[in-house]
Amino acid sequence: MILAIGYITLCSILYTLFRIGKKKAVIKNQTSKGTKYNSTQISVIIPFRNEENNIPNLIRSIKNLNKLPLEFIWVNDHSTDQSVSILKEQINGFNHIVLHLPKDLIGKKNALIYGITNAKGEYILTWDADITLQANFFNSLESYPISSLGVLPVEMKPAVQSTSFFATEFHFLNQINISIYGWFRPIIANGANLLIDKAAFNQIQPYQENLAVASGDDQFLLKQFNKQKQSISVISDQNLIATTYTPSSIKKCLEQRIRWATKTNKVNDKTANLIGILGLIYHFIPILFIFFSLETFLIVMVLKIIFDFLIQEQKIRFNNISNIILFSIFYPIYTLFLVVYMLFSKGEWKGRKIM
Repeated sequence: MILAIGYITLCSILYTLFRIGKKKAVIKNQTSKGTKYNSTQISVIIPFRNEENNIPNLIRSIKNLNKLPLEFIWVNDHSTDQSVSILKEQINGFNHIVLHLPKDLIGKKNALIYGITNAKGEYILTWDADITLQANFFNSLESYPISSLGVLPVEMKPAVQSTSFFATEFHFLNQINISIYGWFRPIIANGANLLIDKAAFNQIQPYQENLAVASGDDQFLLKQFNKQKQSISVISDQNLIATTYTPSSIKKCLEQRIRWATKTNKVNDKTANLIGILGLIYHFIPILFIFFSLETFLIVMVLKIIFDFLIQEQKIRFNNISNIILFSIFYPIYTLFLVVYMLFSKGEWKGRKIM
């Protein structure tokens, strides 16, 4: 019982810190002053490789925008499908540029560098090719002051019901990231929706030492901007959400998570690692109570589910509650399985090995 009280106390402290951090994040953004973004100064860069199934949705989303940026730069990373032909068919009448990555350059980091080199805007907005956007995206963006790096919101929805767990995990981590930003700085950035000061990027050159790593453009960028003490903002405006979907199967979701875990290991952010350890303690300790008392285990698990639901800040709906219950119960098992899966996985992404 003493251990149960200790765990409940830990959860209460962590949740209190979480709530205060969320409030501090809002205050940070509300009190930020300075020149605000102007859409005509923004170049949107969209690196893509074999995205023929997603590009039409993004283009429809772009055509529905109420306000447009200076330009859209699409950078083809050696696609082998119909991505380029589909793109060229559908971008007539818009300020779009299609670039092809030279043969001696591969990967998303090189695609971003190539796009930024050719961009006219003072600020670079990076999007993934598998997202959709709100119509008033740029109208809302212009209400925020400029920072060297703007971490904009990304929402992940389940492609099929069986992948709801992974969408829940993604949302959970994003909520934690906002709170951590409120206290000091973010530990997560998502390249699907990032706003970068071009001059700061060129000065810092965040990919100079990690081009050989197949993924992690966003996390390496965040680490280097943090290291150079650049101004970073995390904006959770609903109008700025870039919506994407989980991969279409549990296997593909696991492969995606392995890629994310690999880049996290390569980035080696000590603050993120420390918070990750605290997260593991939070998620794993309830499992230990099953060896002491089934009654205590059930009490602790119910309390953990409540805390997880509060952190998610979801509306009280059957799907939300059921997804979080599954997340709370199976997350420790999933984490262990992911570690084992990593040992035997080939580690490939879009036909390329993850280094």
